[in-house]
Amino acid sequence: MIPPPSETETSRTMTKIPPPPTTPYLDREFSFSERGVRVTSKTPLLRMTLREFLLTHAPSAEWEEICKPLRNGIITDRDERKIYKRTHLPAVWPSVILEGGADAKHIIGQSGLICIDIDAKDNPDKSLEEMAEAIESDERTVAFLESCGGAGFAVFMGCSGLDGFEETFRTVQEDFRERGITI
Repeated sequence: MIPPPSETETSRTMTKIPPPPTTPYLDREFSFSERGVRVTSKTPLLRMTLREFLLTHAPSAEWEEICKPLRNGIITDRDERKIYKRTHLPAVWPSVILEGGADAKHIIGQSGLICIDIDAKDNPDKSLEEMAEAIESDERTVAFLESCGGAGFAVFMGCSGLDGFEETFRTVQEDFRERGITI
């Protein structure tokens, strides 16, 4: 197990990971696949806690290197970007625990997390710094990462399970809309 961070970790890429024991959500498990694995019904999915995921995939020299072609314009074609992401990034399902496949019929549990994407293309009148400020100031935010392409954020928030997933999403969407941010 990866040891918890000793203090709040911040990188130049505007990623925030709170220190323990700030929230129990950091120790929630969810499903993911290793980098570069094409997910099929036969793909063995793994489980990891949000804390482990963030410490493994939060900005590090390796992560920055993986994201560099997406962030610096080397790969601009939409289809090529999809292929690159599929072959270099892990597939994650932050809200659920899956077994035997990666679609809804394989859900065996929920993590109590929701991951919301906030993209610059949907918010042309906001800077990344303004979006990060709004995300960080929202009390539901557990942690957030700058997207691999560098033009948005993956925001991890607590939710009340699968039954509350859609309600949580709609509430967060409306709250951010009131702040001028589109999800």
